[in-house]
Amino acid sequence: MDAPRIVVLVFLLLILWASPETKTVSPSQQRQLDRLLVQERRDLALLQISSYGDLDAGQDKWINVTGLRKQDGYAWNLLPKVRERARQQAETISSAWHLSTGLENNDVVDDTKSTTSNASSSVTSPDQRAPLYHNVTSIVHGRWVRSKVAAGSPAPSLNLTNLVPNVIYNTNHYSRNITGPEGELRIRIHDTDHEKSTPSDTSLRQITADLTVQDESSSGDGWEMAMHGVHHLLDGSIVLVTTSQRFAGIFTLPQFALSRDSFISTRQLLNQSLAETIQVQESASETNTFSPWSSSPQSQSDLLFPTPHCEYIVYLQQYPINVASSNVDSIESELRHPTGRWNVPSPPVRMSAVLFSPDCGFVLESKGPPDYAPQHGQHLEGPKIETYIRSSRRAILAFAMIVCAQLWVLLRQMKDASTPSTR
Repeated sequence: MDAPRIVVLVFLLLILWASPETKTVSPSQQRQLDRLLVQERRDLALLQISSYGDLDAGQDKWINVTGLRKQDGYAWNLLPKVRERARQQAETISSAWHLSTGLENNDVVDDTKSTTSNASSSVTSPDQRAPLYHNVTSIVHGRWVRSKVAAGSPAPSLNLTNLVPNVIYNTNHYSRNITGPEGELRIRIHDTDHEKSTPSDTSLRQITADLTVQDESSSGDGWEMAMHGVHHLLDGSIVLVTTSQRFAGIFTLPQFALSRDSFISTRQLLNQSLAETIQVQESASETNTFSPWSSSPQSQSDLLFPTPHCEYIVYLQQYPINVASSNVDSIESELRHPTGRWNVPSPPVRMSAVLFSPDCGFVLESKGPPDYAPQHGQHLEGPKIETYIRSSRRAILAFAMIVCAQLWVLLRQMKDASTPSTR
């Protein structure tokens, strides 16, 4: 009699295990999701009608989104200096390699027109363009120093209640705040590849990155955050932002562009991609109260115990690699889809960086030439992720071979050096 009961019990357990898990959405979660979608739709509408130069603290020009309003108190007076510093880094690289930065056209003119024709006409042949990686998926690291751009500027004094009235923070202490003079910087870049680019403009691509900033004056492994942005393929420039309830970063990303043309192409790309992501949120079967662009996507504690943290805007400039421009596509193709036909080692990815926190009021930059001697820093450098994975596989294989050799030697030693016990 016990056997049939056990069979029935096992059968019921299998049914429960195989049945799909249904999540019950609480009314509070649904209200929070509805508020998130309404805010995202509103920010997207403002993005669609925005113009280059709408954000200019010096001219008392502001945008009615969270973080970019005058009453929010962010240090937007530093933004022109930060952009100028990013341009200087790009011009230093371009002059050393005799390249064009593409940042000459910065006049504020009618930017409501599409620049599809301009983008397509600016695409050069592989022999003419700069030797830059188009897929920048990599892990780069180096040292940062505090920039002179923000020297003497007071830290902003923010009112969290006015910024986000519906959120009660459990502390006024900001996480991700950097107080030391220098430290370590690590960026893991994830390229979303060609299918995420707009068909009309293949010179721009969306990317994501995981940023880790370590302050030597504080303990721990550093502050980690997720960032989203765009990569300009022709000149190798990248702009990344964090996004949260206190800063509509991804929706205001075009305002941080280094030129008018970059603003237009970035707005065009984001208008399409952000609208598609919001539609996916609205039609998703599961309720996720986190924004898809949140800088802390894995942190459940932000819902239970909200803590303010510093927001970041990051400018990266890729260095050309020391190969012929016509060979870059072959190297990238071989890295992603190895065939064994290309034996030239892939050069590492090297970038300069400028980091700006508008709410905490500090500016950091990568340490390297020309401001510092090469032995003191080389900005940010690291392998392509494909090279990193290949090296890891070889290291694991070598380790396995060493373990096998040690076991074989041990077995031979046990066989040849056997000493029967004697009395």
